[in-house]
Amino acid sequence: MNRYDKQTLNSILMLRESGKTYKEINDELGVNIPKSTLSYICRGVSMGADYDLRMKRVSIERLGYFRELALEKNKEIQDRRRQVLVEKSSFASERINELEVAKIALSMLYLGEGSKWNSRRGLSLVSSDPKIAKLYLDLLKFCFDINRSNLRYRVQHRADQDSVNLINFWSSHLGIDQSLFYRSYVDKRTIGKKTKKINYMGVCSIYGGGTEIQLELEYISLAVCESLGH
Repeated sequence: MNRYDKQTLNSILMLRESGKTYKEINDELGVNIPKSTLSYICRGVSMGADYDLRMKRVSIERLGYFRELALEKNKEIQDRRRQVLVEKSSFASERINELEVAKIALSMLYLGEGSKWNSRRGLSLVSSDPKIAKLYLDLLKFCFDINRSNLRYRVQHRADQDSVNLINFWSSHLGIDQSLFYRSYVDKRTIGKKTKKINYMGVCSIYGGGTEIQLELEYISLAVCESLGH
C-alpha cells in the first residue's frame, strides 16, 4: 500500500464515499489500481444511501447493453446462415424453368393440396395461402398452357366474414377478374362463432384443367413416391 501517496488514498476514499464504482475511481484519477487493492483500501467505507439503487440501475443498463450486443450478434449469425441457404438453393430458380422439373413441382403441390381421382374428376385445388394458389396457377400455365381465365374460383369462409371483401382479396392476389368467382360458400359450422385469426382470409378453391392433366399429375407423384420406396 505504500506505493500510493496519501493524496491518492484520500481521493480514493472520498470518491468511494460518494458512491463511485472502482472503475469510475480509476477513470477519474487516471490510474489503474486493481479491484482487489481498491477493495482493501475502501474497506469499512460507507457509500451514499442511493448506492444500491444506482448499482441496480447500472446493472440494468449493462444488461440492456449486452442484450443488444447478443441480438446484433444473433442477427449477424442468422444473416450469414440465410445467405448460405440462398446460395445453396439458387439452383431451384434455374431448374424450375425445365418443363420436367416444373411438372414434378406441380405434381408434388397437387399431391398435398389437390383433389384426388377417387374423390373428384378434374383438377381442383384448395388453399388458404395466396402464395400456394398463385404458384399453382403459374405452374399450370407453364406446364400445360392453362390460363387463369379458363379456370373458376370459389371462396369458402367463416360466417362472420364479409364475402365481398374476401373475393376482392383473392381476386387481387391471384390477378383474376371477380367475374370468374362462383358464389362464395359459408361454413355453417361457424355460425355464431367469432373468427380469432385476424389475417385469415378464408380458402380459395380453384377448379378446371381437365381430368387428363389430373391423372398425369397423379402418376408423376406416384412415380416419385415409388422411386423413393414409398
